Amino acid sequence: MIQVGGWGAGDSGPGVLSISNPPPPNGSDDCASAPAVSGNLLIPFDSTSATTGAEGQHNGRQNNDIWWAWTADANGTATFSTCNDSGATAGNVNYDTTIGVYHNGGVCPGAIEAPASYNDDGGGCANFSSHLGGVAVTSGSTYMIQVGGWGAGDLGTGILAIDLTADPPPAEDDCARALAIAGQ
Repeated sequence: MIQVGGWGAGDSGPGVLSISNPPPPNGSDDCASAPAVSGNLLIPFDSTSATTGAEGQHNGRQNNDIWWAWTADANGTATFSTCNDSGATAGNVNYDTTIGVYHNGGVCPGAIEAPASYNDDGGGCANFSSHLGGVAVTSGSTYMIQVGGWGAGDLGTGILAIDLTADPPPAEDDCARALAIAGQ
């Protein structure tokens, strides 16, 4: 409930009440101000007040997009998901999503730059939610993550699940298992 009144008994007249929506929580409507995140995460998000940015619109299917700058904390394979399933990475998203991952050192992509990895409808995901797996990542590298709606009216709430499976260290990482070498 919002009430607007005059300070004194005689204070009245026309005016303009301006109401603006806050930026989406846990993400940024603007790629240039994407919050930095790292590690394995479940990030709740809300794109209901997001707009369609100019960046990363290679196929016109990243509507009402929100962004994160994710830094891998190990070498390995990452999964990015809004998949509306019952698994450990359930995104509980309530609309048709797209996910784009840009491997360009944490720099926002150009207007029509295609992501290095992209998913629109993940296999086994309900409600056209997205699941992007098998993305090779390098420790210390930053990747721009874009979650959008497939159509102009696709927006809402959900969870972005980021899961990194680290590559095992080589056997010779342990001094007790050092490789024997000889010669020059």
